[in-house]
Amino acid sequence: MNHIIRIELCLCFIILSSAIATTVYEGFNLVPSLFYSNSESKNNDTGDKTQETNLFISTRLGVTLKGGLYIGAIYDLETTDDGTDKLETSNMSLSLGFTENGSYIVLHYFMDTSREISSTTTYTGKGKGVDFGHHFKIGNTFSLGAQISFRTIQFDTSDVSGAESNIDIETERAIPMLTFGFTF
Repeated sequence: MNHIIRIELCLCFIILSSAIATTVYEGFNLVPSLFYSNSESKNNDTGDKTQETNLFISTRLGVTLKGGLYIGAIYDLETTDDGTDKLETSNMSLSLGFTENGSYIVLHYFMDTSREISSTTTYTGKGKGVDFGHHFKIGNTFSLGAQISFRTIQFDTSDVSGAESNIDIETERAIPMLTFGFTF
């Protein structure tokens, strides 16, 4: 976890010290991002197959001001389907970032995170994240790009069939994503 904090601080300093030009993506922004994976495992001894589909959709909504300052919010939704259960994880956050000429860094503080562990168990907590990416302008209001998203979540409450208890579980993830940008 400490290495992510150091990376965030270092990149913030680099971007702040170099952000002298204004971005061409100024205005109100809607940025949906997507990651999809499908994996299959086969037990050669028994012939049993398992398949898991994972879909991660992240949507940022905010405004980019002159000088490249970005202020907004983000909502992440992840669904995992293993053929038996379809489980969801969601994150909501306020976001602050910087952008210049299509490249960006956006920091997130997740105030509300929920992860289904099974059909009867849900973890809740808080966390932080950072998105690094670049968008290529396709038209006046549309851009396309890629980003890597880092998420660190600290789960502190477990709800098992309505009975709450305290937990201390931390997860860290890196997620490559395809992004679409709409600027108005």
